Parts: sequence; C-alpha cells; structure tokens
Amino acid sequence: MKYARRGSTTTRAIGLLGLGMGVVLTAATGSRAKPQPTPTPAADDIIFACVNDTNGKMRNVVDPSQCREHEHSIEWNIVGATGPSGASGASGASGPAGPTGSTGATGPSGPTGPSGPTGDTGPAGATGPSGPTGP
Repeated sequence: MKYARRGSTTTRAIGLLGLGMGVVLTAATGSRAKPQPTPTPAADDIIFACVNDTNGKMRNVVDPSQCREHEHSIEWNIVGATGPSGASGASGASGPAGPTGSTGATGPSGPTGPSGPTGDTGPAGATGPSGPTGP
C-alpha cells in the first residue's frame, strides 16, 4: 500500500518562498533583542506586518502594537511619494471661431451733457401779411 505524500512540490516551493521573503525582510529591518512596535500611527495608506524573529514568517496586522513578543513590526506605504512635475507640453492648435452671440439688452440712458455755445443770429425773415382791422 502506498502512502499519500504530505505536501506537494508546489506547496513546499511556496513555503520556501515565504520563508525566504521573511528572512530577507528580517535582514532588511534588522533584528532587535526586544521587539518594539514602530511609532508610526495606523493609517489607510500604510501596510503593517509582524515578522516572527524565529522563523521569519510574516503576518499582516492593522496596527504594529499587535505584534507579539517574538515578532518585530515592519511597514510600507501603499502609494509612494509624489514625483516631480513633468515638463509642460507644446501648445495645441487654435480652435475655430465660435458663433456670434445674441445682441445684448439696451443699456440705460446716460446723463444730460453740458449746453453748447450760443449760435450766430440768423437773417431777418420776410414781412408777413397784414392782419385784420380791429374794432
């Protein structure tokens, strides 16, 4: 009778990959005699994890204070810092002229202007007809 294998090659490879990542993270963050949580407060844009000091396994946590005695905390940003602004692009071509707008409402009358100078006296008019005889 054949016995079933306890773990497949894929399962072992994934386990070794996880262990390797834990070792790299542990080496990168440095080991401490007594793990202390990082002072950074929990925020929506930061991922927190605890790394086991013995086997290097990592587990995600909401806050670094959730790390146990045999673990140390690590964190990383979800989004990196904003990079510098890029150069301005070339100006685009001018667009076509828009349609003529409708005529606006008539404005209010302006104030009366000053009187002009008196004009020259005109020529005498023709003599008019005689009027009717009086009573």
